[in-house]
Amino acid sequence: MKTLIFWQYALSIHQSAFTKNIAKTHKVMLLVNKDFSENRKDLGWIAPDFGNVEVRVAPSKSEVEQVFRSHPEAIHVFGGIDAFPFVFEAFKLAVGLKSRILVYLETVNLEGFKGQLRFIKYTLLFRKYEKHIRGILATGLTAKRSFIKLGFPEAKIYDWGYFTEEPDNVLDFGQENKNKPSYLYVGALIKRKNIVPIIKTVCKFSEKVERFTVLGGGPLENEVKALLEPVGNFHFSGSVSNTEVFGLMKTHDYLILPSYFDGWGAVVNEALMSGMKVLVSNRCGASVLVAKNEAGLVFDPFFPESFESVFRKSLQDGPLENESRVAIQNWAVSTISGPVVSMYFEKIIEHIFEGSEDLTEAPWL
Repeated sequence: MKTLIFWQYALSIHQSAFTKNIAKTHKVMLLVNKDFSENRKDLGWIAPDFGNVEVRVAPSKSEVEQVFRSHPEAIHVFGGIDAFPFVFEAFKLAVGLKSRILVYLETVNLEGFKGQLRFIKYTLLFRKYEKHIRGILATGLTAKRSFIKLGFPEAKIYDWGYFTEEPDNVLDFGQENKNKPSYLYVGALIKRKNIVPIIKTVCKFSEKVERFTVLGGGPLENEVKALLEPVGNFHFSGSVSNTEVFGLMKTHDYLILPSYFDGWGAVVNEALMSGMKVLVSNRCGASVLVAKNEAGLVFDPFFPESFESVFRKSLQDGPLENESRVAIQNWAVSTISGPVVSMYFEKIIEHIFEGSEDLTEAPWL
């Protein structure tokens, strides 16, 4: 039995499925600075169940130091390097103690002037700490490519992602007979999510759409409402709980995630677990889940005609049959569920720290 200590900014539903499964065979601790980030509550999230994971919220400096002293052989897994002071302080302490370190990181956006600054920052950061990091868990192929570009050794980069809980009653879709597909957006109503241009495109085809439901909150809420309200089969529902989201996913055919940039996009996991197809931006880490199977289409968010093309294709394909939904769901359960991912993680740490050659490709690739 190994001791695995995870360091994160806040408790997240994107980590519980994995960590509580790995805690069935190992001692797992999770130290966070915040109980549950406020913006997640605003989106309707309910705090996750971490099972046997020992969770510590806002530990003091002396408590953090005691964790390192009490577990000298532990493997420390950090959610980022310097993005959050709490995580960064623990990371530097681990470096100073020559602890065994893994880091999971999202894509670094290297585009534009800010991207050039990030390139300099992360190049220097990796030069300083690369020798102390035994492996990076890269969330998506976009992340992997960015870290290679930044000079981190490819041999120390492992395919990774975010992983969500399986919905209850996974095979009960409750699909009514219909001739037209339905669409769902779940997320923040902010410019980065690219939701307003997408709504305008979908509106052009409203007569061919069964319904379009938008869930979420944010500064663009009034603009989104104004676009949706004139269309009878388009609906705005604000922020709802993750349980309610799963319920709506079972009655919609396609999830749309059109972000200009998203480190991952765990709503894609949830959609696939619910048997939905996905129209997803290629700037989202989770697009790898769609690109590697037939559960949707990938588009470039910076070219409106790219989304319109895949949207037209989804209209032509029509609503999903239950048989297709079951196939998508079975694929998701067999590749990105907590039990499957925890076994893959075991192989990663055995490869890194024990020299095992039994390292397979990530199950979703």
